[in-house]
Amino acid sequence: MREEGVQWMSNTLLLLSFFALEGGWGFDLGVLPSSQSPSKSRGSPTFQGCVSETAKKLPYCDLGLGVEERVQWLVDELSVAEMVGLLTCSDFKVNCNMPSSAIPRLGVPSYVWLTETNTGVFSRCLGEKQCASVFPNPSCMAASFNRTLWRAKGSVIGSEMRALNNWGGYINGSDGLKVGLTGFGPNINMIRDPRAGRNQETPSEDPFLSGSYAVEYVKGMQEEDKNGYPKMKAYLKHFAAYSREYFRKNQNNIVSKFDLFDSFLPQFEMAFKLGNASGVMCAYTGINGTSACSNGYLQDQLMRMDWGATNALSFSDCGAVSETSTGYPWNVETDAEAAAIAIMNGTDIEAGSNTFSSLSASISSGRVTLARLKEAASRTLRHRFHLGLFDPPTQVEWTSIPPSALGAPEHRKLTLEAALQGLVLLRNDGLLPLKKGIKIAVLGPHSFTRRNLFSDYYGLETCWSGGHENKNLNFSCIKTTCQAISEANEPNSEPKDGVSEAKTGGKTTCHDGVQFIGGDDGGLSQSISLGLEADVVILALGTVGQFSLDMEHEGFDKDSISLPGLQEQFAYEILKLNKPTALVLINGSPLAIDNLLPVASGSKLNNLGVRVPDAIIEAFYPGARGGEAIAKALFGEYNAWGKLPMTIYPASYAEEVSLEEYDITKYPGRTYRYYGGKVLFEFGFGLSLSKFNINCEQKVGISLEEHSYTCQVENLGPYDGEEVVQLYHKAPSDLVGHVYHPVPIKRLIDFQRVFVKSGQSVEVKFDINLSQQLRVTDANGKKRMYGGLHRLLFTNGVVQATELEVRVDVGHR
Repeated sequence: MREEGVQWMSNTLLLLSFFALEGGWGFDLGVLPSSQSPSKSRGSPTFQGCVSETAKKLPYCDLGLGVEERVQWLVDELSVAEMVGLLTCSDFKVNCNMPSSAIPRLGVPSYVWLTETNTGVFSRCLGEKQCASVFPNPSCMAASFNRTLWRAKGSVIGSEMRALNNWGGYINGSDGLKVGLTGFGPNINMIRDPRAGRNQETPSEDPFLSGSYAVEYVKGMQEEDKNGYPKMKAYLKHFAAYSREYFRKNQNNIVSKFDLFDSFLPQFEMAFKLGNASGVMCAYTGINGTSACSNGYLQDQLMRMDWGATNALSFSDCGAVSETSTGYPWNVETDAEAAAIAIMNGTDIEAGSNTFSSLSASISSGRVTLARLKEAASRTLRHRFHLGLFDPPTQVEWTSIPPSALGAPEHRKLTLEAALQGLVLLRNDGLLPLKKGIKIAVLGPHSFTRRNLFSDYYGLETCWSGGHENKNLNFSCIKTTCQAISEANEPNSEPKDGVSEAKTGGKTTCHDGVQFIGGDDGGLSQSISLGLEADVVILALGTVGQFSLDMEHEGFDKDSISLPGLQEQFAYEILKLNKPTALVLINGSPLAIDNLLPVASGSKLNNLGVRVPDAIIEAFYPGARGGEAIAKALFGEYNAWGKLPMTIYPASYAEEVSLEEYDITKYPGRTYRYYGGKVLFEFGFGLSLSKFNINCEQKVGISLEEHSYTCQVENLGPYDGEEVVQLYHKAPSDLVGHVYHPVPIKRLIDFQRVFVKSGQSVEVKFDINLSQQLRVTDANGKKRMYGGLHRLLFTNGVVQATELEVRVDVGHR
């Protein structure tokens, strides 16, 4: 399929064919190479420089000079006040998006720095059917364990951001700010605790999986044209060790060097070293007595020196700099001092306040050096130059991306594919796949949700609302789970008043039953009536990630990790009907469903003697086409399930460990790497409609640097399907108690996703540099190789497939 409207994609995407696509799932993401002209017309990129006659005559607009020479000339010409204007909001436009000031005398335009890009480009539509694509939340994306998918997502986000910038797209419309080319996201903070409010924004509890996601996502976002211009610049959130909402602006988290380098920083290091990320948003919180935006060790020593990201830009979270002067725990006496400390410790841009306006006085007093101010100003301009904003638009291929890129058909297909690969099948006692044309009751508060299929920081206006000035957003173009199941159950039928009937005799009824929170059970009796009439019941339960309800979101942590409100009791009443039942969980943070699981293996009852669901699906927040993905998965149209990117703990876990505890290894421990207790579902777990057998062996072992392993993945089931082979490292067992630092139970070091036809097998190859991958973190945060018997575990998360031994005779002991 080579449709008009997707020609702006580059050759890179021609390589992004999923294993599922190769297996014939029916998606076709083929696109035309960028060398073919995507459009006869170009837009007028917002914030374009070197357009005035004055500017064109100045050296910084001279294309015969290199970027560094142009930036240097421009910065040398600026006054202190003009440089400060590049780094902070003006008095009249204090905003989290940080609109920097123009420099009229030199023809330098203003620029708006922050556009959120975690699950979609946060923006208003350009027109009807020209709205930003909304992907599943990051943990749903991570559940795919598919690097190719992550790269494709980044490329789509980059294309849509360019389209918005090319054609004057607005961020939110209410303040008149337009979309630039600097995107903030991915958010790669770890899922440290299942109660943390912003887990929905982050990919995983595992630093390697989160880092792998970030590397591919950033590469896709920053894809370059033939002249070396990136589609956009990508900045990582939130640097660093940010994982709790209560009093987040007054947190001084105590984090050991071991935990810092073992859990909180590896994903950021990967994103810089392997993905070439452009910078970070420094966090509200602090570490060991220093606020994140005042932490020179993190920003200068680690990010810019140790990780080699010399030109990485640091942008403060909204108001993070000014918050350090509001009292405990930082106790900085004045805004001016807070600004001076931040900029001298590596923060380049301050957003959400204008304490940096005091920098002119601090330069005069000597508290801030002119060299550091010039460095920050140079860094901000250099990023804009790299994007081509001071070069003729005709030189930048991406400026020809049309408005139709927003929500293009191929992009919508990708959001559906992403949701399908991210759903995790936790239980299936013979119920799935469902037959079509039966009587189905979809019950629960997520039956009719549209916006609440999204995590926060989605694309904002996802359905055309009539123009950017219209504050009343609608989500009518998003199919509910009820609607999608109804359409799949009875093709060519539309549900009316929650009921859909088709000529085939199929019937789908829907009711929300109870609310997400609160004690209103007024819909219970009607739900029971619908359930009694049904052949199969689908329970659609979970949480909401938006600000409208306090369940989980920015600024709000959870107290409990169980289903909120009356949802669990509602589930009991429906399950007592003894109808075949599938439970679909739609949520951000992992939910403890202890009482909806069998009391013992092989049982169909829970510990209360109530029937448990025959099938359970973890859907996370599956995005704009999440309802459709759920329906297709239920009916077996696709067998492309994912694996859990986090541990699902029992409900009691919330009572065993404090949310404020940042020691990852302190009893009972956090994450699959250090938690030794019983879990409901392990990290990496996920079933399929097929049964897979995995058999692995070593092929090449020339040295520790060159080890090759192959795995035969055989599909023994009746359905074509996808499987994820996960590779874990287990350090020598005798290390525990003999070294002065914690040793992980196991840790993920590689993975591959593969499509296998029914009755066939596929070979998967792992090339491993064991001299790097077998290292563990010591007490000083250094990676250390220990001699002894190491083990490599190859598994699909369901059965322990193969464990191979590697003896290392070198290293520390």
